[in-house]
Amino acid sequence: MESILAMIREKLSPLINRLREKTLGAHNENLDLLVDSFYKLTPPQRSTALAGGAGLIVVFILFSIVLYFVQVNVLQTDLDKSMQAIATFRSLKMEDQEISAKFDSLVEGINRKNKGFSFKPFFEKLSKTLNLEISSVSERDAPLDQTDPLTKKVKVVNVEVKLPKVSIPKLLNFIVELEKSNHLLKVQDIKVTGQYGNKLYFDAQLVIRGYAAGT
Repeated sequence: MESILAMIREKLSPLINRLREKTLGAHNENLDLLVDSFYKLTPPQRSTALAGGAGLIVVFILFSIVLYFVQVNVLQTDLDKSMQAIATFRSLKMEDQEISAKFDSLVEGINRKNKGFSFKPFFEKLSKTLNLEISSVSERDAPLDQTDPLTKKVKVVNVEVKLPKVSIPKLLNFIVELEKSNHLLKVQDIKVTGQYGNKLYFDAQLVIRGYAAGT
């Protein structure tokens, strides 16, 4: 309340000073002139002047009271908006901290899962387990997405794997097993080409998205 009153006084002080200067003059010369003029009036004129002056004082007091409450209302509105803005800021800050903590946890999890991980040995071992032939495994850095903060913390890699003469059931099993692995692998693209005169086996080319620990 003291802070609000101080703000009101600060806002009203220039206005009151201007009103006083216009009414009384810079050096109270208007007041001296008014007093001299008052004593030159006849008694009935003095009574009328006093009544008019009293009326002006009442009007001025009422105006000051109205102005005071208007300023209080304006300040209260500003205060409410400020408190609401502070509450919104605190809420957004807490939300940002929660999201940042989840992001840091995600980065830590990727680095932990893929520490020392190599793509080619992994796919060669998986192909042997599933009795599949892999003709080639090649890696290249994935195009950077500047809007994705994850690409600034970990290295994103696209791995191209070619499977010659593979059946559809074994191909599906291969995809399921690699995505079930603990290395956050995901098939981004797949191309299946039929073999001439063979309806059971196909040539498959897969693009698999993966992460390398750290950058």
